Amino acid sequence: MTMNNDIQGKTLSFAVAGALVFLTTVGLAADAGISPSAGAAALQASSGKLDSAKMILDDVAIQSRAGTTYAAAGPVAVVPSNNPAANVETASGTEALSLQAFGSKLDDVKIKIGDVYVHPHLGTAFTYDDNLTISSGGSQQGDFYALVSPGVQFQYEKGENDISLDYQAGIQRFFRLTSMDTVDHNVMLTGKFSPIEKLRLNVAQGFSRATGGESRDQFGSPTGQIGERVPGTRTEIVNYTTALGAEYDISQKTAIGADFTMSISDYTNPPGLVGNTSYDVRVPFYYHLSSKTDLFLGADGGASSVDRGANSTYGGFDVGARTRLTGKINGSVRVGYQHRDFEGGGISSIDTVVATASADWAITHHTTLVGSINRGVAPAASTINNYIESTLLDLSVHHKLWHDKITLSGGVGYERDDYGQPFATFTGSGATGSRSDDYYYLRAGCDYAIRKWWSAGANYRFRSSVSSLSAYDFDNNMVSIYTRVSF
Repeated sequence: MTMNNDIQGKTLSFAVAGALVFLTTVGLAADAGISPSAGAAALQASSGKLDSAKMILDDVAIQSRAGTTYAAAGPVAVVPSNNPAANVETASGTEALSLQAFGSKLDDVKIKIGDVYVHPHLGTAFTYDDNLTISSGGSQQGDFYALVSPGVQFQYEKGENDISLDYQAGIQRFFRLTSMDTVDHNVMLTGKFSPIEKLRLNVAQGFSRATGGESRDQFGSPTGQIGERVPGTRTEIVNYTTALGAEYDISQKTAIGADFTMSISDYTNPPGLVGNTSYDVRVPFYYHLSSKTDLFLGADGGASSVDRGANSTYGGFDVGARTRLTGKINGSVRVGYQHRDFEGGGISSIDTVVATASADWAITHHTTLVGSINRGVAPAASTINNYIESTLLDLSVHHKLWHDKITLSGGVGYERDDYGQPFATFTGSGATGSRSDDYYYLRAGCDYAIRKWWSAGANYRFRSSVSSLSAYDFDNNMVSIYTRVSF
């Protein structure tokens, strides 16, 4: 019975992914002007309005007095905007439509229940991964898998107040290595409020269960970043995140803020990984240099508690700016000093530089360059009484072609992870000694917007790790084709 259920589950996942890829092929043909079969069934247009919406996990969004959204550090979501100008007449009765005409009618339709907009979204992909367990030597395992990512977002907007709830599942089914089949989940609740004229509030609560040890976008596709690497297994992690932010205008030129974040990381596989809970409180003071640029000075402190080993507390300060220099360049930068003390474990106090920076530049109407830098300290999961100083650089470029329907993208990244203490692992590699990892990745892809709500594409990702402990070296190639629907 179990084997039959496994076969049925895998067959269903591949069938759903295959059906969506087939429909995408038909959509591409229709969009290119190829007439559908004369025997196509009549389609009835739906009532109401639909709009494409995306939930992109990003930094905390803090809105300036001038109404410009800037990025500051913190795990929160950027809430999508709707198109208030969208307006489409409701079709009455049964109307025979071509696939192309039907797609056009869906472009500007929205689903609304009372004052709440409903945005269903669905992604599906076929991927070949040649090193699923990020292993070195001859122990790599490769396989094809189908990933189906259904989800829905509920959004309420009234004036400057906005509440969004987004859920997405990730149903992964392998062709050969069926023991790796999994179902992941991601939930994000965000809110943006302005209860009085000078006060702005941001809140977020997130939950995720992720398998494979790397972050994914809102459609379930890997972003390339991977975090702490444990060779020979697929890491399973459950994350809980809470973020609260406030900013109050003291005068026309000054403002004060308060931010609180809490994150919980629990590892369910492999056995022995060390979970942690981290808290951070930050109080920034802002000076409005101009309508487009704010300077700030902040003080912060926090604590990290681990399941086993040495807990830590820290404090520090930072300086930075958030700006929209022109209509084409905007971003933020924050650089600070942090002192961290450890409770037991024989770990000495450390002083380190922490930093967060991000920027995007619209080089032309069709080309955008995006970059980010992050440096910080976090508890180690693969060994007790240890921590990681991590530096990450990421750069990507996006170029649109053919009436902005085709988007070519490419990106490169580098991550340096230094473990503060001699490394001794209990996760199976048997490696001991000083550990530092250099991790590189690149990605390239092509996305085609069939309709406003429907896209398809393909991408390639390569990543490589070179470690001072050879057990943590690996190379990995992934090739995917996908289709996405987002109303």
